[in-house]
Amino acid sequence: MRFQRIATAVFALLLAAAGLAATGPAAVAATTCFGQNATIVIAAPDLRTNGTAGVDVIVGTSGHDTIFALGGNDLVCGLGGDDFINGNCAQCTGNVNDNDRLDGGAGADHLFGYGGNDEIYGSSGNDYIDGGDVFSGGGRDTMFGGSGDDSIYGGSEDVDFLDGGANNDFLSGSGAPDTINGGTGDDRMYGNRGADQMTGGSGVDFMVGNHDNDTINGVDGAAGDTLEGDGPFVPAGPDTCVGDTGDIISTC
Repeated sequence: MRFQRIATAVFALLLAAAGLAATGPAAVAATTCFGQNATIVIAAPDLRTNGTAGVDVIVGTSGHDTIFALGGNDLVCGLGGDDFINGNCAQCTGNVNDNDRLDGGAGADHLFGYGGNDEIYGSSGNDYIDGGDVFSGGGRDTMFGGSGDDSIYGGSEDVDFLDGGANNDFLSGSGAPDTINGGTGDDRMYGNRGADQMTGGSGVDFMVGNHDNDTINGVDGAAGDTLEGDGPFVPAGPDTCVGDTGDIISTC
């Protein structure tokens, strides 16, 4: 019996030394992400953690986490620290268009949805959020920056929803009709291709619709916003721009 206890302790130490997240069922069940019990709880900061090909509920630490959720419709909560969270795997074979929900938590996080219809929350901190790219596929992504100076990119060719939240954000839509809200703060917003719906919110915002029939709304009861319909590009149709007295409105 004494030998068995010693062997168990040694095995646990070896797991920790190898950087593996070893947690018992009780510890896992006590931790949740988006209201669901965790299936993977990261044991310590600065570890790389991979999900499985199925549905995972992954919870990070108060420090820096590197998480690749891989396949399945996963839930990932980074908690504190400057986290790197990849909802999918650009190098994976087969169907990579899974619908993930990611929350970076506190800290300056890098969050990537990749393929599928993803829901991504930066929460607090200066976050970088990317819904997808042209290599792994886009998806109808919903992205919220939260508080902090966030950079949010819509991805490739699917309809996305982008919300900067508080502070001074940079938002760039996809190649499809997007809904882009700046929120509070002095935001820079680019619709790119597609008939986009853009709303600056409060603050001194700079909004460019670029191609197609965009609707750009700078009304916030104060002057200072800049609204441009097609900017330097060849217009693909008339844009609708509305603002306050004192806003700069052009090419609409």
